[in-house]
Amino acid sequence: MVDDLYFNKLESVVINPGFCVLCGACSAFCNRISLDYDAGRPVLVKPCVKGCSNCYDHCPITTDFDGNRIFGNSPCDEVLGAVTEIKAVRATAPDATGRGQDGGAVTAILAAVLKRGKIDAAVVVERDSQWRPIPRIITSEDELYTSAGSKYSPSPNIEELGEIFRTLDLKSIAIVDVGCHIRAVRNLEFNLLYNAGFSPYSDLKIYTIGLFCSGSFGHGSLLNLLKTEPSSVRKMDIAKGKFSIESSDSVETRPVKEFESAFLPSCPMCKDYGAELADLSIGSIASPEGYSTVVVRSLMGWGMLRDAVQLGYVEADASLVDTEALKKSIANKKKHAEKRIAAERAGKKTVPGFIPK
Repeated sequence: MVDDLYFNKLESVVINPGFCVLCGACSAFCNRISLDYDAGRPVLVKPCVKGCSNCYDHCPITTDFDGNRIFGNSPCDEVLGAVTEIKAVRATAPDATGRGQDGGAVTAILAAVLKRGKIDAAVVVERDSQWRPIPRIITSEDELYTSAGSKYSPSPNIEELGEIFRTLDLKSIAIVDVGCHIRAVRNLEFNLLYNAGFSPYSDLKIYTIGLFCSGSFGHGSLLNLLKTEPSSVRKMDIAKGKFSIESSDSVETRPVKEFESAFLPSCPMCKDYGAELADLSIGSIASPEGYSTVVVRSLMGWGMLRDAVQLGYVEADASLVDTEALKKSIANKKKHAEKRIAAERAGKKTVPGFIPK
């Protein structure tokens, strides 16, 4: 008999194999599920309802998502995905300069769209003293600057979308996250917003900023590999194959390979280095030091970058981007993922559902 409790299906294909990416999409719209961050998995806190498939449908691991549903006939590069333009961007707004990562582009762009009133709020990531990511809904520029800087463990940002939908009267929001979590946002959009005209959420507009990502580290696993006391760490950064951990009195720099054992199990099989489903995709690769590479993928993304430039929050220059270097990095991630997938299948092991058969 086929099990018709969808949480059991989620356990079978996502949770038990260790593929959960801790996005919070399953628990965002179900009070029967709680995300146990330390255990690295969602758990049932009330009996599952027969026939309800929200947790399974929203999960970014269960199925792939066709980017054509979002970008339509936008220009599409075989390696980069949908792309209308690529620019090197750095913050010029005083509050963003020096506070964000790699030129502060993400922080400055969010500040600009908040200033313009294009969004009512943004979902960003703060952290505690042990570098555990903490998602937060912010509605002002002042709140935004406390979240600047990269965190390299997954943050359950999608849970905050559930909070926004249920309790806050907002018409437009932005969310910053890695590619797999952006896939969950797209699942939510099409399952709750666009496919249900009667839905109370159907008027909500979501702007997405995706972060280049070679993999997320399990929080506990990462702390176990650090040689620096986490509470003294001021900044973490990954660049050119090196992981730098900066504290108040030293900088610990080690090859990223030394931390690969801390990657979430699904990360080595993920091909989405460039957050290909986001409106804007942003990372440090292929631009000069102090800049971020910004890939504009949609009209919404173009509008966000335009607002930031017009307000003087950022400067943008396409001539500074090494497009071939960007393509090489993305292609390498896809190549390594394909090799890992082939090895897993050869060993008769389960692979995530978003990977085409």
